This record gives sequence, structure tokens and C-alpha cells, in this order.
Amino acid sequence: PFSSWLIHRGAQTAELRIRRQMENANRLAAALEADSRVEHVNHPSLPGYPQRELADRLFPDGLFTPMLSFILPENPGLLDRFLRGLHFARYAPTLGGIRTTLSHPVTSSHPHVPDQLRREMRITPGMFRVSCGIEDPDDLIRDFLQALDGMKG
Repeated sequence: PFSSWLIHRGAQTAELRIRRQMENANRLAAALEADSRVEHVNHPSLPGYPQRELADRLFPDGLFTPMLSFILPENPGLLDRFLRGLHFARYAPTLGGIRTTLSHPVTSSHPHVPDQLRREMRITPGMFRVSCGIEDPDDLIRDFLQALDGMKG
């Protein structure tokens, strides 16, 4: 009964939480795309997204998904510094929830896939996947930008 009650309680606020997560992803994707240290950002809210027209038809309110990915330069030392620099977002092997989490597919979900095949799937050593939470979007963006600043050393 307690598990059922928790599910019922969570369902009552799901729309509020998920809307905030999608708004945060839109804003974080735009901020990361504008940063020259980020090589590429994948999110349907961005003008250059390959399936933007389809996304607009499916999600006419301009909110798409709380998930995004971005690619940093392939330098393990820099990537480690970036991860250590985050304060709000946390590394997690699984994604989803009210806290922003990120994963590194090359070392978490795809470590046994040969490098060439991963690259064909556009999964590079510099790629991170992000599941945006419900944090204040300005705090979240500042967190990612200051972690990028920390890559300098």
C-alpha cells in the first residue's frame, strides 16, 4: 500500500516536474550550444537539430524532452576536470529523476562497443548525456559553465 501511495502522490505533481525538466533542458541546451568549448549539442529545441520540424509538429508547445547530449573535446584529463567541477549535476549510471544527472556513454552504457562502431552511432569519448532535473535553471546553467571553466586547469 505504501508504494501505491507514493506512486499516486508522485503522479499528482508529474506534470509540474516534467514541464520544469523540459524547460531546463531547453535552456541548458541553448547555453551549451552558445559556448565555444562545447563541440556539439543534441536537443530538439535547437534550431539546427536534424529533426526539428518533426519535433515541432509532435510537441507544439516548444517543450521537448528533459534529455540532451553534448560533446566536449576528447581529452580524458579535461573531461575528468569538467565532471569534478559540477556541483548540482551528478554523474549517475542511470538517468531520470528530479536531480540533474549525467552519464558518459563510452564508459557507462557502451564500454564494450568497438570505438569505430560507437563513433558511427555518434557516441564519442567526449559525449555526455544529461537528464535535466527541477533545479533553478540559472543555477544549473552556471554549474555547467563553471565546470567548463575548470577544464582550463
